[in-house]
Order: sequence, then structure tokens, then C-alpha cells
Amino acid sequence: MSAKDRLAALEADFKEKISGDLIEIPFPESGSSIFVRGKCSAFKKQPVLQAAASNQFDKFNALMIVQFALEESGKSVFNNGHVDALIKKMDSVVLERVANEIAAANKFSDDTLEDTYMEVDEAEKNSPSQSTLDSGSI
Repeated sequence: MSAKDRLAALEADFKEKISGDLIEIPFPESGSSIFVRGKCSAFKKQPVLQAAASNQFDKFNALMIVQFALEESGKSVFNNGHVDALIKKMDSVVLERVANEIAAANKFSDDTLEDTYMEVDEAEKNSPSQSTLDSGSI
């Protein structure tokens, strides 16, 4: 099986997994509920996990909402331009509550975040230092 065929099969498998029912999360502070899928791509998780690994918890919470909050139709509620607005305009307790509910629905867990921290630490240990990069020795 070629790489192209494998990628097509993986894409079909993922589309089937995310095509299921949406999970409703009450969000009365916004005037209505939001919805999330029980699965998501690594592409959508990446910026969220980077914020967590950088100990940017308000950004982590805002990104959870921006990346995963959907309308009932399945369309995204927010875009990346809304991250700072959510941090500035939302009660931090509400921001954290909604982000935690999204995380639970998307199968994020402390184990997932702990794995991310370990991966970031390992990558930093194995990457060349900035001075090495600046000197052009690699």
C-alpha cells in the first residue's frame, strides 16, 4: 500500500470518527450552549498544548474554546483572532470551567498534558542551543 493510499485511509477513518454526534456544553454566560466533537485532530490540539507547556494557562483556556467550540451546525464559533478578547473579556472562572468541559469532551487529560510537558522538555534537551544556531556550527 502506498503512502498516498495510507494517508487517504487515515483521513477517511478520522472523518468517520469525527462525524458522530456533537456533545453539548452549557455556556449560559454566552447566551447559549456550545457544542464539541468527541475527537479532534492533532493539528487543532497543537497550539493548545503549546500554551499549556508554556504555562500560559489563560491562553490555554481561551484556545480550548476557540479551537473546539462549535455551533450546533458544526461550524466554529470563534477564530484565532478571538483568543485575546476571550482572555480580556471573560470571567477567568468561566473561561476555565468551559475549557475544562471541552477538555473532558475532547479526551484531553492530565496524562495528555503531562506527556506534552515531557515531550517539550525532551525536545529542548535534544535541540541545539541558540548560541550554536547563531554560530552556524550545525
